Amino acid sequence: MKKDDAQKFGTVNFSGKTYVLRRGAEYTNRLLPPSYTNYVDRHTNNGVFDFEMSATADSPEGEPCEVYWIFCGKEERDLDSYNYDNVDRIE
Repeated sequence: MKKDDAQKFGTVNFSGKTYVLRRGAEYTNRLLPPSYTNYVDRHTNNGVFDFEMSATADSPEGEPCEVYWIFCGKEERDLDSYNYDNVDRIE
């Protein structure tokens, strides 16, 4: 774990383990499964759409991994206003 990364980008907890983020979250541009409203279909959902973001992290064992979040929002919403405590998965 790099202490300066933890101070700069933060940590997330998932399945009882703490992961240290190595960079800020970025859009994955992945098309989500049909149970979600993708950006291209936002007009069918009052402008609201689902999107995925990810960030590189270190596992508690020091192994690199990728943390993923899925959010629901609108274009004009500030990305810092989302709850990054709700991790979708870690790979």
